[in-house]
Amino acid sequence: MLALFAYNLITYIRLKRRMATAVRFEGNVFEAEGIGSPFILGFFRPRIYLPFGLSGRERGYVLSHERYHLKKKDYWVKLLGMCVLVPHWFNPLVWVAFSLMCKDMEMRCDEQVLSSACECAAKDYSRSLLAFATPGRPAAAPLAFGETGVRSRIKHVLRFREAPRRARIAAALLCVAALAACAANPPQENDAIRALYGDYVFDSAVYSNPASSSSAPYGEAFKLTGTSLVVKAPEKPRKKYSLNYQKVAIDKQDFEKGLTTFSLRERPLLDGYQECYQLAESPDSAYRLYQMDGELWLEERGWRIFRITKADGTNITSPTGEYVFERAVMMSPLSSFFPTRNYREYYDFSKHTMTITGADGICSVVAMQYQKEPLLQQPFDEEVQETLASLAADYNECYQLATSTDGAGYRLCQMDDELWLVKINPHNNGDAAPQHYIWSIYSIIKADGAGIKISVSGTRDGTDAFLALQGGYVSEYEGETCYNITSEHIKQKSRYQIFKYDKSFASFLLYEDSVYPLGVWFGGLGVTSMDADDINGDGLPELYFTYSWGSGVNRSHAAYFDPVAKQVVELDYVRNNGDMLFATDQSGLLSLFSAKSAPSDGFADFALESTGRLATVGFENGQISLHPVSQGLTNLLD
Repeated sequence: MLALFAYNLITYIRLKRRMATAVRFEGNVFEAEGIGSPFILGFFRPRIYLPFGLSGRERGYVLSHERYHLKKKDYWVKLLGMCVLVPHWFNPLVWVAFSLMCKDMEMRCDEQVLSSACECAAKDYSRSLLAFATPGRPAAAPLAFGETGVRSRIKHVLRFREAPRRARIAAALLCVAALAACAANPPQENDAIRALYGDYVFDSAVYSNPASSSSAPYGEAFKLTGTSLVVKAPEKPRKKYSLNYQKVAIDKQDFEKGLTTFSLRERPLLDGYQECYQLAESPDSAYRLYQMDGELWLEERGWRIFRITKADGTNITSPTGEYVFERAVMMSPLSSFFPTRNYREYYDFSKHTMTITGADGICSVVAMQYQKEPLLQQPFDEEVQETLASLAADYNECYQLATSTDGAGYRLCQMDDELWLVKINPHNNGDAAPQHYIWSIYSIIKADGAGIKISVSGTRDGTDAFLALQGGYVSEYEGETCYNITSEHIKQKSRYQIFKYDKSFASFLLYEDSVYPLGVWFGGLGVTSMDADDINGDGLPELYFTYSWGSGVNRSHAAYFDPVAKQVVELDYVRNNGDMLFATDQSGLLSLFSAKSAPSDGFADFALESTGRLATVGFENGQISLHPVSQGLTNLLD
């Protein structure tokens, strides 16, 4: 690039110096010796240079040609083209584009000269072009009369005929029409269809064929594109169906006649909708997409119809996964218990159940049925209705998403972007019909235990003092180096310092000038994660850590260091052929997670990412212990 720029710059400067001896002919026209073709030189005060000895007719052709270059500022256009060419010198397409640009500029000037001359001028003009042909000019060369494509230019000149006025007007109108067509907005219906593209989730069931054993697609997700529908079902391969979009009005009676049913009440009540359209259909009729007023319905092979809604992260429909207690919205005055933000309770939602796990590790399973409906339109007792109406006054979107079906009295509600778990209890009125009241409302947040990342890098800070205190430890590896792997989180919360060797993975704790071995490291990675928390409430945070060992079968263990007893205590959980980590989640709860390792730069450095919560850390009956988050977990070897 620099070579091309330097070459063109030097060529321009040398030519400028040669023209210092040129003689003015008239105005900005000069005559010079030793030049083979007329050209323009300069940018701010451009001049036309002619060879000596031109005939009057040749001079007229040349000056008309070059003055049209000046009128159109072609010398600036060529400079701009060269500025593009120099940094893209390696691209042959740029060289071709630059060459064609120069050729088009010359042909335009040729046409201008001929359009103002007599019909017999074409041959004389062609002879002038041939006489001044200049092969092999550099890119920075000035605009020259015989510079580019002389052969094609002569052919063009000899064939040149000025287009009739009508043809020019028609061409101009055609260009304007094409420009208007390109600039015009597409039909509004296309805009409406494009607005549908995106990710969707199941909202609520509309219809199910009585002969179908298929349930509502609570866990399914859908993606609409311009040509297809993608269906993603849990634990099933993704399926893609072609879609043909065409908005067609629906005949309500024909629509309902096409649905197999045993009762008119089971049919979709289209009489309540004003605008009903079919928007798209797959070629094999596997799926049809409908618009019913402001709702989107999806029909699957005539077996089921359900509403879908945009999966934008704020419109919660049927939550799945693990949630954790965030805060108490309200508690009944009859309750002697009011949970604080340190209260620990988990809620695991599946397709048909909600599993509640308390801080003591005891689980209860509640059957749930999902159906999104306006919250304040539910048939609650007056007391419940008034309480909910008062709380909902500060929210815009209030829906009931699910209800318990086994008499447990739970309601799962969406309040804008919040998720509330409402517990409704019956009043004990003897033989009278039971009235109900709200016992508790908890706000819960997503806490699925995946995606927590930790990384630790070893340093040499404090290793000399540690080695002096360690005393009699002798490594089995030659040239082994000890590193300080204490995380910033641990430094901020405690006085613990953790050290680890880079070959044996031997891991040690330095606390109050004493050294304590942390677990077993033979054949494993030693300490892999650490956190500090005062779970037993004695005012001193314990050090919680995971470590791995084992040759052949890798074993990951969980343990903690008690700063009062000054000893390491093993927790009753072991994971074979898999990593674990301790971390504090967004609710401030210390938990044990399954984890996957990430590539690291050295043995003292490590990185882990959680894949799911295994247990929470609690303190009951004077003892720190792990509490599994669901019944499927055990404290035994897994």
